[in-house]
Amino acid sequence: MGRIKFYSNQDLSIGYYLKKIVRYLEKFDKSEVSLDINLILELHNVKKYFNDDLIKRYDIEVVDLWYYESNNINQIIDNLLKQIDNSNLKNYLEQTEKIYIEDFFELFSSYNIYRKIDSQIIYEIAIAEEIYLSELLKNDTLVKYYDIPLKNSLLISECSIKLLLNQFAIEHTIERKKTYFPKSLTKKDIDQIINEYLERKEHNLGYLQVLYRTDSKKLKVSDRAKSKILKRMQELETLLFNGETTIKNNIEIKFEHFNGDAVIISDNPNEWKFLYNANWIDENLDYNTLLQNFYTLFLFCDSQMRWSLISKKTQIGTFESIITIRTISDYKTNLAFKLLNTTADFQMQLYTSYLENKNIKMERIIEWFFETYLKDEFQVENFNITMSNEESLYCNKCKIIATEIDRCIKEFNLFVEDGCIDYELLTISSSVPTFKNVKSLVKKKYIYQNEEKTNFLFYCLFSNQCMLAYTEKFEEKYGNFFDLIFNEEVKISDISKYELDKIDFLLKSEVIILTNQDTIKFRNIQEILIMLDLYKNEFLVYWHHSEMQRELIDNLIEKQYFTLTSTLFSEQEADYLDFYLNNRKFCNGFQLRNRYIHGSYKPNADIDYSNYMKLTRLFIMIIIKINDDFCLKEKEEC
Repeated sequence: MGRIKFYSNQDLSIGYYLKKIVRYLEKFDKSEVSLDINLILELHNVKKYFNDDLIKRYDIEVVDLWYYESNNINQIIDNLLKQIDNSNLKNYLEQTEKIYIEDFFELFSSYNIYRKIDSQIIYEIAIAEEIYLSELLKNDTLVKYYDIPLKNSLLISECSIKLLLNQFAIEHTIERKKTYFPKSLTKKDIDQIINEYLERKEHNLGYLQVLYRTDSKKLKVSDRAKSKILKRMQELETLLFNGETTIKNNIEIKFEHFNGDAVIISDNPNEWKFLYNANWIDENLDYNTLLQNFYTLFLFCDSQMRWSLISKKTQIGTFESIITIRTISDYKTNLAFKLLNTTADFQMQLYTSYLENKNIKMERIIEWFFETYLKDEFQVENFNITMSNEESLYCNKCKIIATEIDRCIKEFNLFVEDGCIDYELLTISSSVPTFKNVKSLVKKKYIYQNEEKTNFLFYCLFSNQCMLAYTEKFEEKYGNFFDLIFNEEVKISDISKYELDKIDFLLKSEVIILTNQDTIKFRNIQEILIMLDLYKNEFLVYWHHSEMQRELIDNLIEKQYFTLTSTLFSEQEADYLDFYLNNRKFCNGFQLRNRYIHGSYKPNADIDYSNYMKLTRLFIMIIIKINDDFCLKEKEEC
């Protein structure tokens, strides 16, 4: 039978371990425990469940039994720990099972055992195994007390680079304990650790990528080191991503003449096919329809005009989140995001090429939107956007379009503020608003969740990590609690007793009710569907909802479940633009604006063409948001 281990009071293993604790205490025999370090540490973990009052919810008899035995148990733990000294510390550690190393050093510190242990012993332990050094560094008291031996351990340990990256550079999807480092560890020491890692024969590609991209102040990587890292990364990528070791995804996009729908989409595992009806496009060559094709045919936006190409938390599977190594400052890309944006790039290139064969330039469509469409449709004048001519090199086209995107953002922001565009003010002002701060014409624009109020609620309802979805009756048929209740008749008796506290929470939150037959139902399914949309897409657009839905949203805002903002771009869309255009927020972005406006590039026809297509696509997406803002303003004023 596996050992009892306490991780946290929110860990998914709680229900499993509480059942084990009941059986454990019923059979508890203190005579078997007194000399076994692992049994002592298991008792220590059992104590943690009682210290957090977790077990009181489930079994009163066991609680009474625990308090009856607690004095004896504390004495047993105390007696064994007092025996630890220089002569036997290593032996006790060698006997300790891996899951209890953390607990060993926790008691080692809290019982002040460290005060009678020599520094040399700690140094020898720290360099003996990675887990020993790792767990020692999680205890601030021990790090301060053994500053020099732990520093010296870091200077020769192969795991030092991993410990530094995990603390200062890598983003972690689950909460983890902080790692402390000796104060005597200098910047020169850290440089030595990095350089020695680069001299090794074997490297972790993920660690190299993090070292190359990180902007952590604690891990400043020199340009010379980055040059080595880049070379080694390229070697590893060539070795790892050859035809035998990779899974290929095929994206096929065609424009063909046929009778039928405007687009036929075939979505199979590892293969996406898009067949666009050239007849339909040829019959609708007006600029308005050609722009609309970006969301009606190419699906750059959904029905709420939210960009479909942004990265979303719900796109990332559990396995992908575990194996992916990211820096703290990375834009969170994932496989789905990469496929969607690669597809969008291909769509943009083929669509642009197809229209050019019809003597229609994308640059002229963009100019038409600002010069003609806004004036005719919304009586808005003085937007001044000038795109490149056909003869320009693509590197020059990139510089022009990046500049015009800046100009467009400045002009729109001024229009929102003043109701017109003052060219003198536009000329005087050199600053461009950050994407997240571009204002909207619409007062009620974006809806976000108030995470403090709704994180646990959304977790209970929609997360595939919540055990509410699992019942003995339906087993693992459904991935989350929402799907279970939506599709089945579930009674309160079907729910595990270890999950009833979550049911109580949902009842108090007024999202579920119990019928007279003790069946669990949603109180208002429309409200739940709004929450589900927000959970999946991370924001809502207020005026793209029906009057009934807006009333529900207003109620949720009043309950402080949702928050409301007024900007042209949602937070997620602003991040997407920053990822592609700037380097102010993310260290793994394309930096297209900075690259071309500041001239920090070496002309390359193929790369510049690809980047120009990306910049043109981004400008089109911005146009879609501007158009939607004007449309929503009219709806809000009705």
